[in-house]
Amino acid sequence: MSKENILGIMNDLDTLLAISRNNGELLNGIMHVAGKSTGADAVLMNSNGKIVAGADNVPSNLKFQQNDFWYADKSLCDSVVKFKEPKSNINLGGKEKCCAAVIPVQGGSSFVFLKNNKEDKFSDDEMANAKLCANNVSLIMKQEQYENEKQSKRELKIARDVLNSLSFTEIDVISEVFDYIKDGEGFVVASKIADRNGYARSVTVNALRKLESAGVIQTRSLGVKGTYIKVTNNALCSEVSKLKKRK
Repeated sequence: MSKENILGIMNDLDTLLAISRNNGELLNGIMHVAGKSTGADAVLMNSNGKIVAGADNVPSNLKFQQNDFWYADKSLCDSVVKFKEPKSNINLGGKEKCCAAVIPVQGGSSFVFLKNNKEDKFSDDEMANAKLCANNVSLIMKQEQYENEKQSKRELKIARDVLNSLSFTEIDVISEVFDYIKDGEGFVVASKIADRNGYARSVTVNALRKLESAGVIQTRSLGVKGTYIKVTNNALCSEVSKLKKRK
């Protein structure tokens, strides 16, 4: 691989880092750079076949959509994610009918390259270009994993702190409130919860106000229908469940 070629790829990647607004945009940009430098369609997928970036580069007969996400066809996924080391010139049979290369990256994901003609092999220079782009993908995904772990720890601390600030009666009503929370949202009627627990309605209202002030939930009054609750802290539901088990 020539020095000029390396510098060209590095310049393209540096430009992406400067102009991309988020990791999704950055990863899709790297797919474009990788594809241009290898003469192949580049795609990043995880071990379950979920396409993380480069979905537009996968032929329609090799992908499907589920819950707003794109997934690689099972035959394609099974053919490439099994490799733990870089592998080039994989002849895919069946409906793929193409030549592939794969480079494992951070977190069990795979950086996959597809050439439409199965006779069109990957050269050593193209694989070197692919590995250079894959190194950048790994760095981005490591940073994202680190940031996600930091955010999870931050949310856990906030959830525990606000629950520890509640009185015994407030913990009782919040435990019951969360019986109505499904998939992070739900509706509650404070007066009904008060009647069942024998507490004043204000106990439920004050407990919800504390959670909302801490930023772990959002509420919206629906009048006589009750209160809509949306959980905004990913650690809150599991921490409330732990409290309920201790009761």
